[in-house]
Amino acid sequence: MTRRKTTEPESVVWWVYVLAAVAAERTYVGSTTDLLRRLRQHNGVAKGGASATRAHRPWRLALAFGPLRDRSQAQSIEVRVKRARGRARLEWPKGALESPRMSSRSCAAINRGWKSQRRPEPA
Repeated sequence: MTRRKTTEPESVVWWVYVLAAVAAERTYVGSTTDLLRRLRQHNGVAKGGASATRAHRPWRLALAFGPLRDRSQAQSIEVRVKRARGRARLEWPKGALESPRMSSRSCAAINRGWKSQRRPEPA
C-alpha cells in the first residue's frame, strides 16, 4: 500500500514549544498548530495532552519557535530542541534554529490565558 502525501492548507502554521513545569525542574518539547489549546491540554483543562506531562502540572509556556511553514519543518526543529536536556532547552539564542522565536511577552499572554475560555491577544 502506498502512502498518499497530504497537503496542509496554506493558512495552517506550526509552532515548536518548550513547556516548563512551575513546581519542578522539568521541561517538555512538542509541536502544534494551536499553542493555547495545547497548553490547556497539557494542564488538564482540555481533553488531550501527553501522559508525560500529567505528573508535573501546572506547566507554563517557556519558549516557542514559529510560525513555521509546515509540519516537517516543525518536526525538524523539535528534534533539535529535544536533543538538549533540561534548562539547556530554554537557552536557544535568537536565530539559532533558522526560525523566529516568539517573544517572552507573547508567551506570557498565552500563560495568562490558558485557564480561561477566552483566547488572549498576543502582545
